[in-house]
Amino acid sequence: MAFNEISFFFRNILKKNYIRYKKIGLIYTACRLIKFPIVRLIYLHKKKKIFQTNKGNRFNKIYELNFWNNNESVSGSGSSLKNTRKIRTLLPKIIRKY
Repeated sequence: MAFNEISFFFRNILKKNYIRYKKIGLIYTACRLIKFPIVRLIYLHKKKKIFQTNKGNRFNKIYELNFWNNNESVSGSGSSLKNTRKIRTLLPKIIRKY
């Protein structure tokens, strides 16, 4: 990496975290800065475990490891009650119609 690329990278990080600090405060910003690398390492470790298995077992591994880190659904945040509220209200109407 060239010096300019590294410099841009760090300026970008500082800018984002300054904006975050203004929005949520110092303590929450510090917690997020500490938490991020840990969460990222866990994610990369899970990803490595999933892709070491054959294609047929990948979905099983995703389920076993709760790859999406969602407390409500191992299928990911798109399957949560909040995110499926609209389709759950429309589904009975669609079923009745067809």
